[in-house]
This record gives sequence, structure tokens and C-alpha cells, in this order.
Amino acid sequence: NGKVGIIVQGWHVPDDFFGNASSPLKRIQTCVDVQLRLCRQRLAASTERNDWDWRSSPSPAWWHVCAVRGGVYHESVTVHGWPGQCALSVQPFDSESVLMKGTVDLANVTWTSYKDKIVMASLDGEFVSQHPTPFQQLFHGQVMMMEARWPNSRLEDMLSRSSWSKTKEGSVYGKIEDAGLYQAGVDWTGGLATLNVAHQFYTWTRYVATYHSNASSKSASFTYPKDLP
Repeated sequence: NGKVGIIVQGWHVPDDFFGNASSPLKRIQTCVDVQLRLCRQRLAASTERNDWDWRSSPSPAWWHVCAVRGGVYHESVTVHGWPGQCALSVQPFDSESVLMKGTVDLANVTWTSYKDKIVMASLDGEFVSQHPTPFQQLFHGQVMMMEARWPNSRLEDMLSRSSWSKTKEGSVYGKIEDAGLYQAGVDWTGGLATLNVAHQFYTWTRYVATYHSNASSKSASFTYPKDLP
């Protein structure tokens, strides 16, 4: 049985090279795709020579290895149509530490100060075209960030009643009264409200349709679509 090894190194590699120690591949997915092509080429050549009946063999004929250098790889790897006659192994190179993350690296995105310790970034058209899927999560290091919300709350407190603001007298289906909204000093029009109303154990999210504040009474209210199930 033969073994085909290709080296992957995700840093200081401008593009995909040959897959050896001096010219490693940049992406794990490229290595998997190349190994698949090599496997199919081997099977085709063996069939043409008729020198070995690989179809009757109970074990793989060849081992294809992607040896990954240590580091963080921001990619998802997909294996399609891998023949059973070839075994694929994606493994660290020489026991180095490898971390695969299905996230997009924002290291090259420019962050600027907004206000009150809030930073913001604009994603250009090229970035958006390469990553069209809307953001679901954002991480700083290994810590998942939360969307800005009011009242402010940590992730671990999300299920605590103390982290939710309670509706006030005058609230009805489709309208929320809450003086705390006024104290926040924000126009909530277009914001996304998480509503724990009507059914006791259900929550819904609805966009704020209209927002009204009253400076004399220091109160506020907003309306939302009356389309809850």
C-alpha cells in the first residue's frame, strides 16, 4: 500500500503552492481536493493496467494524508465523493497544535471608535461578495460577543427575570409602555424587540414600528406588528 502526503501551512503563504515542505498549500480544502484527484487518477491507472483488482480488496489501497502545520484555520472543509479504495487522513504535522474554526477572520477589517466605548466597522463590497451569509455570531478571541441590547445583560443572565424590563400599565397587544425606554435616551424605531408577552413560555422578536417619548412625564412607548401566533 502507498501513502501520499501533502503539507498545509496557513500562514505566510500567499496562495496555494505544491504541498511540500518548501511550498505548502495554504488551505486544507485544497489539500483534500488534490488528494481526491490523485486517488481517482491512481484508480484509473490501476484499472487500465489491470494489475490489481482493487474492487475486491476489503481495505483501502492507498492512504492520502493532509499534514496540517500548527495554527488557526478559518475554513470549513467538505469531503465529497471519496472512493472507499483510498483512505483520507487530515492530521496535525508532527503533533503540532491545529485549530479549525468555521469563522471569517476580521483581522484586516478597520475598526473605528463610535461612542461610549463602542467600536464599529464597515465591510466593503468585496468582503460582502465573498461572504454573503449574514453574521450570526461575532467572537473576540475565544469569547462570543452579544448584540447591543437594552437592558444591558451578560449572556449567562439572559434567562434571568432580572435582565428583562417589565411592561408598565397601559401596555396592550401591539403596544409596550415602559418608562425605562425613555431613560435610555434612544429612538427605538426600527430596533428589534424581544417580546415575552401573551403565552407565558414563548418569546417573539418583532421590529419596532413606531416609538413615542414624552419628556414631561418621562415615559415612552413603542408599537409592534400585531401578528403573533
